Amino acid sequence: MHVNRFQTLLDAHGPDIARWPPEMRAEAEALLAVSEQARRALAEARLLDRALSGLPSESAGPLLRSAVLDIPEIHDQSPALSAGHHAVGGWSARRRAFAAGWPAIA
Repeated sequence: MHVNRFQTLLDAHGPDIARWPPEMRAEAEALLAVSEQARRALAEARLLDRALSGLPSESAGPLLRSAVLDIPEIHDQSPALSAGHHAVGGWSARRRAFAAGWPAIA
């Protein structure tokens, strides 16, 4: 496994490798044993996970719910999705939201 693939899996499944697809866990552990870059990415994801876990969660209000439901289906073909990033709900989206200061806004 290369670091890019590890990062993609980290973005999709989060920093708890036990929750990753079983066929990817051994490869991830092997990469972590030899790659400082992978260990650093995992440490950053764990830090972010702890920070986000401490934030209060609230249900989406009716305006947000309506806005999300009004997003055209053509967004399913987004270049970000084909590049392995998750535009809604994945770890990449969570990192972008965190970096953009959403916790302060919330």
